Amino acid sequence: MTYIPSTDAEARIYLSMAAGSAGSEDAWAAHIAEHGAPATVAALQAGALTSAAAAFPVTADDVAWQQEAAEKAGATLLTPEHPAWPHRLADLGDEAPLLLWARGDTALLDPARPAALIDGTRASTGFGNHMATEISAELAEQGTTVITTAAYGIAAAAARAALAARGATVAVMGSGLDLPYPTGNRDLIDRIAASGLLITARPFMTSPTPAAFRRRSGLAAALADAVVIVEAGERSGAMRLAAIARRLRRPVGAVCGAATSPSSRGTITLMREQAATPIGQASHAAALLA
Repeated sequence: MTYIPSTDAEARIYLSMAAGSAGSEDAWAAHIAEHGAPATVAALQAGALTSAAAAFPVTADDVAWQQEAAEKAGATLLTPEHPAWPHRLADLGDEAPLLLWARGDTALLDPARPAALIDGTRASTGFGNHMATEISAELAEQGTTVITTAAYGIAAAAARAALAARGATVAVMGSGLDLPYPTGNRDLIDRIAASGLLITARPFMTSPTPAAFRRRSGLAAALADAVVIVEAGERSGAMRLAAIARRLRRPVGAVCGAATSPSSRGTITLMREQAATPIGQASHAAALLA
């Protein structure tokens, strides 16, 4: 028997799973907005929606398993109907996530709290780590929520600094909450969950993919009031994130290391093209939030 979820929440879980790794839910955004998520599931099953989605058939047991996994993980399902849903995500348009799985303090998503995203190269230098640490710690001490991806390098340095300052920290994941990535930062990610917040748009038991990383960048940028890039290669995820932030009209700042360092090429480009404000100290980053 065909399974059509009866609630908006269950339908969004269904659609997030049916989309697979390609993130095909973008193609359904207009239908969801007009008809609702349950009707979108029915239309998808009837073949009325054409997309590359429905990577595998989703059953009622699959949806129930996601809900049980969330309960075991102490996670909360956020949908646009939930009081904690971050309405900044509306800026993403059709690319806004169907749902968020959250583990930790969802009050950190309150739009009244200033939030800054700190990102950069995974192959960070000592100088880059120092600057990320200094900027993150000072922002956290001032009451700004520090958003990172908890990736290696700059993101990890910023997250650790915010935690050390006993500040608010949010990590945006590109995998399911039960498969934290990168695995080498699992302890850091667990610390963020314990005193801050982890969020992801990915179902439980899903590993990150290139498409998931791109969507994570959009989610992280949309949640922030400003973005600071500390060291970045010319062609890197941090540079793509900066481009998304500019499209979303978020102020972008850039910290540049040695001009001869490959990790500085991207940030030099941002400043040369006047796509980012030069950041030399923490107060400069704070000014982006003013």
